[in-house]
Amino acid sequence: MTLSRFGPEHETQARQVTELLQSIAGEVDVAMDPHRIALRALHVDPMGCVKVPYDKEAFRVWTDLHRRDPGDLLTLHHLAILHHARAFDLEAGKEPAKANADWEEALKLWHGLWKADAFWARIADRASRGAKRDPVDRLREQLPEILLQVHYDIAFDGATKNFRAQYHVAAARSSPFPEEALAKVRKCTYARVTALVPPNVWSPDELNPDVIDVGLKAIRAYLEKDPGYVPALEDALRLEVRLLRAWYTDLQALGEEPSPKRTSLLETMQHAAQAWRPYLDQLVPQAGSLDDDVRQKLSLWYRVVGDVFCALEGLQDALHFYEQGARGGIAGDPDTKRCEKAIGEVHARLAREAVVAKAPGARARCDAVRSRKGLSLHAHFVLANAYGLLEDFAAAKEVCHAGLRLAPDEAVADPREVQAFEEGRSLLQQTLVQLEVQELIHEAGEHMNAQRFGEALKLLDRAAPKGTAGGTVFFLRAQCLAALDEFEKARRDLAAFRREAGQDAAARKAGDDLEGSIRTAEDLTRRFGTGPAARLRGESVDAYNAGRHEEAARLLRKAIEASAKPGLPHGAPALKEDLALVLTDAAMNVLSDAGAHPSLEALRRAKAMLDEAAQAAPKAQRVVEAADLRKGVAARIEGIAVHGNARAHGLRQNAVEAFTAQRFEEAIRLLREALEASKPEMPGGAPALKKDLSMVLAGAAVSAVNALGDAPSAAALARARRMLEEAVSLDGANQGARDNLAALTNLERGSEVIRAHGNARAHDLQQQAVQVFNGGDAEAAIRLLREAIDASKSSVPGGAPALKKELSMVLAGAAVEEVNEAGPRGDMAALVKALARLQEAVQLDPQNQHARQNLEILKQMLGFGGGPLGRSWSD
Repeated sequence: MTLSRFGPEHETQARQVTELLQSIAGEVDVAMDPHRIALRALHVDPMGCVKVPYDKEAFRVWTDLHRRDPGDLLTLHHLAILHHARAFDLEAGKEPAKANADWEEALKLWHGLWKADAFWARIADRASRGAKRDPVDRLREQLPEILLQVHYDIAFDGATKNFRAQYHVAAARSSPFPEEALAKVRKCTYARVTALVPPNVWSPDELNPDVIDVGLKAIRAYLEKDPGYVPALEDALRLEVRLLRAWYTDLQALGEEPSPKRTSLLETMQHAAQAWRPYLDQLVPQAGSLDDDVRQKLSLWYRVVGDVFCALEGLQDALHFYEQGARGGIAGDPDTKRCEKAIGEVHARLAREAVVAKAPGARARCDAVRSRKGLSLHAHFVLANAYGLLEDFAAAKEVCHAGLRLAPDEAVADPREVQAFEEGRSLLQQTLVQLEVQELIHEAGEHMNAQRFGEALKLLDRAAPKGTAGGTVFFLRAQCLAALDEFEKARRDLAAFRREAGQDAAARKAGDDLEGSIRTAEDLTRRFGTGPAARLRGESVDAYNAGRHEEAARLLRKAIEASAKPGLPHGAPALKEDLALVLTDAAMNVLSDAGAHPSLEALRRAKAMLDEAAQAAPKAQRVVEAADLRKGVAARIEGIAVHGNARAHGLRQNAVEAFTAQRFEEAIRLLREALEASKPEMPGGAPALKKDLSMVLAGAAVSAVNALGDAPSAAALARARRMLEEAVSLDGANQGARDNLAALTNLERGSEVIRAHGNARAHDLQQQAVQVFNGGDAEAAIRLLREAIDASKSSVPGGAPALKKELSMVLAGAAVEEVNEAGPRGDMAALVKALARLQEAVQLDPQNQHARQNLEILKQMLGFGGGPLGRSWSD
């Protein structure tokens, strides 16, 4: 075993352990007994010294003896030495965790020996031989420290990995030895770890952050391995407080105005606090046992850090720091009181933030803060604002009154704090006045929404002299006065609003909008007067705002009639625009009330309203916006007429959506339901729905067959046949269904068609060519047929004749189309291109008489033949 890794101290301790062993070894009886057997395994020499510190056989013998006689001190002694020796060797090995059991057993055994008076009396008898036994007593007294120091030395050895360091510290702290011994070991180790820290670091006047950081790093190096050591935590607190003092001095020099430098410094303080928070939080539960100086510094640190987090809007973290400062500080201490005060203020700010964010439970959060004791003036101010945002003005004003009843703290002698208290009272008084004005404005707004402008004006007149929210009051009064046709007074209040608003862009825009509204209202009054037309229009506005749209329309029709005069024989255009708006909204309400499947009557009623609106004011914005709705309603009326009733039409619309999304089964089901729904009005079902169902069935059958590939099952083909047969039975004119039914018959007969085209690839290309040709794209059809002929050559040398005939036919048709479009004197290039097509068509299929005949005609047209130029094309 080597101890060099752990240093000279451990060698001394090992020697002391060995000496204890030697003091006992001499007493071993020469007779053959278990102890002698075990010692022989350790190779005891004639002098009583062992050459091997532990051995498997020795472990076996002494473990067996200990099991039979747990109180035998000699056995305990041997086992303690063996476990300790093996623990040292295993710790130095590749898997140090294997030493854990030996370390723990050794501590337990040594503790038992340390407590046994008989053990130490025996050693004293052998060691002193009648002399004083002071050295033995000192060894007994020092043994706990020696044993625990081993663990701390290993933990703080530079070569020890962190997880082993944590184990050894935990083993020492959980050992059965007295706390006094552990405290001495921790103190010694901490002194050794911090021994290299320069003395000026600990000086109370040292405020250089870089110098202070040297001490903090040393303390953290210790705490990372032995967290919770109070003296180290206290030293860290002292250095952290001095560090805050240094930074706070720099912060004051930057002033109160926000700036990048100020924010950066606050963030530096924040990061430092976050780093030390887990450590210093450990002091708070032990605050009762700390010196007053430490507790004062503890509350000071938490209070300043809380202020930093508040300045950076980290309110939840700030709350933690303030609460820790209140718990850890001394009752009545200024910083403790500031922490207690700040707790309520932060809770109030968090409640207000919840109100602004419209978070669930925001009101309950405000109520909880309100119930707290000891709220400061500032907390009352913030909370009153929160209730104001909730529009609970009664609660907000009660909070203000409660704050104003607070008396200044007589113990506070700082003039700045006294001045701050008076300023807070003044701010709270202003807030109370603002809340009273806001309440009046809120009530006035409710009257204005109900068109009670006279009542609203009375409240606003009461709010105006209070001098707060003047711009808002003037703005609302101008609106009320304009609604009451007092336009000159309205303009005076608008001017006052503009003076209050200054250069605010949003306020300027609001003023411009209000000025436009006043001009419009004045113009309406000038055109309609205050007689029947204006009165009827006002009544219609009331009816419209109450949701009685049809009544509002009736009143507007009367107003239009009343406004007719020589200059306006058909009534006022503005009233017609109002009527268009009301009728459009009324039509929308009718449709909304009718639900997803409106009746024909509801649709006709809505259409009549929309038609009247379009006739009254065809260029009105509301009418233009409703143009598509009007067309849609007309289409639905037509659809219901075609499909029998609204339910059948609605089901048909849903079927269209399903079919468009290729959900064929759903579309078929919906159309069957629609067909059934149509029968009460149309016996046998609506013909249009039958046609739709026929089309969908045919499409579903085609899609199903196409998805089957080259080897469709008989069952699948049978199902497709049933759908196509039903499609033909529903609509005999469905030529597509008939054609596909015929094609399906061919498919059912086998693969003759595919063989005719050479192979499946050529057949697929031919089918694609048919589809695009039927769609009017002859060029794409020609390209696909050429590809099909090439594909067929692998099966039919030279290409499938059927494909050549088909390509011949398409080429001839395309040539005829091109010549007809070009005309007799058309583009020569087009005629030459057609000639080439016809020549290729004849070459592909010499039996194509149509191509031959048209080729001869085209040659004559181009001067290649002697026939008459006026000859017509052969169709």
